[in-house]
Amino acid sequence: MLKVLHIHNLALIDQLTLNFTAGFSALTGETGAGKSILLDALGLVLGARAEASVVRHGCDKADIQATFDISHLSSLKTLLAEEELLDEETPDTLLLRRTVRANGGSGGWVNGIKVPAATLKTLGTRLIDIHGQHAHQQLMQSAYQRKLLDAFGGHHAQVKKVAEAFQHWKSLTHQLETARQTHHQREAQLAEIDLQLKALEALDPSTAAYEALTQQHSMLAHAENLLSATQTAAEALDGEQGAAPALNRALQALERVQTIDPKLSAYTEQLNSLLITTEELGRDLHHYAHDIHLDPEQLAHIETQLAEYHHLAKKHLCAPEELEQLYTSLKEQHHALTHADELLHELETSVATAWQHYQTEAETLHHLRQQAGTALAQAVEQTARPLGLAHLQFQVSLTPLATPDASGLDQVTFSMTTNPGHPAQPLSKVASGGELARISLALEVVLADVAGLPTLIFDEVDVGVGGAVAAQIGQLMRQLGAQRQVLAVTHQPQVAACAHTHYKVEKQQQPDKTTTHVLQLPPDARIDELARMLSGSTLTEATYQHAKTLFQQGQS
Repeated sequence: MLKVLHIHNLALIDQLTLNFTAGFSALTGETGAGKSILLDALGLVLGARAEASVVRHGCDKADIQATFDISHLSSLKTLLAEEELLDEETPDTLLLRRTVRANGGSGGWVNGIKVPAATLKTLGTRLIDIHGQHAHQQLMQSAYQRKLLDAFGGHHAQVKKVAEAFQHWKSLTHQLETARQTHHQREAQLAEIDLQLKALEALDPSTAAYEALTQQHSMLAHAENLLSATQTAAEALDGEQGAAPALNRALQALERVQTIDPKLSAYTEQLNSLLITTEELGRDLHHYAHDIHLDPEQLAHIETQLAEYHHLAKKHLCAPEELEQLYTSLKEQHHALTHADELLHELETSVATAWQHYQTEAETLHHLRQQAGTALAQAVEQTARPLGLAHLQFQVSLTPLATPDASGLDQVTFSMTTNPGHPAQPLSKVASGGELARISLALEVVLADVAGLPTLIFDEVDVGVGGAVAAQIGQLMRQLGAQRQVLAVTHQPQVAACAHTHYKVEKQQQPDKTTTHVLQLPPDARIDELARMLSGSTLTEATYQHAKTLFQQGQS
């Protein structure tokens, strides 16, 4: 819920900090006092379009900050964490900030991190729902009506099943279309792949074989150097002037005198070990040199094979080591194309099965919506009739969509009539702004237990109604405030009397400036404000007593 709203240099507001509570809060004040500025400020901090004209005259920028308690909004905290916007030290608090510069442009922040206005708007859709007398276009949209119906009926799980079934059918349909296109081009593709496979089959490419050929080629190409080097090394070890004879002479010399000094035995052992190792290494090098073959024909044969590897690799734009993988892939493509008829048939069967599954799930959802529609219509009528809509007949109708989609088979339409004997018509055709506002309020009350945002704002939805109806509206808002935070801008004292908290918006004029202030009223001041709303500037004892009675009734 909204906890704190701080506004600096916005329109007529110089400096203002408002602390909000749970429940139903009313905002009242004379026309032009600046009540709309508060809603404009909330709109800005929730990502609404910013215009430089909102900056207070003579100031560089306007600054709005809103603090929210999100302790019960786990999905929102998850979203913030995913976007790395969650404050780990205070995860239950969300701070949104928006600045608007007088020379144009604006900036947005979430928990101190700069973000685009679109991010503020996304978060705003999870925090506050603003209902204005002339802002009910959404309620007249079929998609939104369907959303409300599904929320009322608790259809979330079935809606998800329908959407998943539709997406599965759509995915298979796309695969089928691709397969059909491929099928038409099959002969040409098969001919091309056949040519590629013939060239590769002759080589029978293998990554291991290529690496072995490369190694053999290196050995044969450098055979003379290898032979010369190993023979030289072997001669240096065991030739007449080599290391082994020298070590043998040294060993014999020490063996003659080691009996004189036992310490020499250690040196004798080391020399003996070196001699053995040197003789073995010499023999190994002789064997290695003996196995080296100077074979120009074999070298030429290997070079021919390697040239074929490189030729095909260049042709297919890959490395020689990748030819084996390419060969396997082409064989798989060849198999798929030669069995395309079978695949096509399997896909056609799968698409038909998926469509049948979608229709089954969508029909289930349709029946659930039918049942929920009857119950929702009755609940709206019962809730809205005391709000000056005594003869309201509200209907929820389902008609087939021209093209079924992920939402199911139904187009949902809310219809109404307030005139007995007249058929119900869609809201968009018959409802006035005031009627839409009251129906919207009724829907919020009906849906309070199953859906909705934590904070609701009603902007003069009670315009044009009488005292008794206004009292009913106030009681409904108070009832709604028991479950969600409700803020209402109102001119009706009967509505304000029902609020848990009452804020008065007033404009103060001085010779050099005009400012808007907001006061949270204690009980006595609330009665004074209700009396002003009842009679205007002239207050009488009778008016005061009426206001007192109104306040007591509203709070009871």
